[in-house]
Amino acid sequence: MQAAGIEHFFEAVVVSEAIGFAKPSPEIFHYALSSLNLTPAEVLYVGDSLKHDYAGATQVKIDFCYYNRKNQNLPQEAKPKFMISGLLNLLRLFN
Repeated sequence: MQAAGIEHFFEAVVVSEAIGFAKPSPEIFHYALSSLNLTPAEVLYVGDSLKHDYAGATQVKIDFCYYNRKNQNLPQEAKPKFMISGLLNLLRLFN
């Protein structure tokens, strides 16, 4: 994040090794929500892994935006709220 120059966009960064839980474990998502004093209804989780990001976020009822940068076909059971192919497309979701 520092190398990309985007660290200033984030209030908190949760690192699985630091808290002892990894995605898709719901504990890491609960930890992040608690750290930011947010409820699942206030969050949109953006991730590029259906196995880890989507599975974890949906377990704790967080809306999920799939960053599908390779434009892969989704399995029928995967139903992200949003899907984008480029991170700048996130801006369109909030306009």
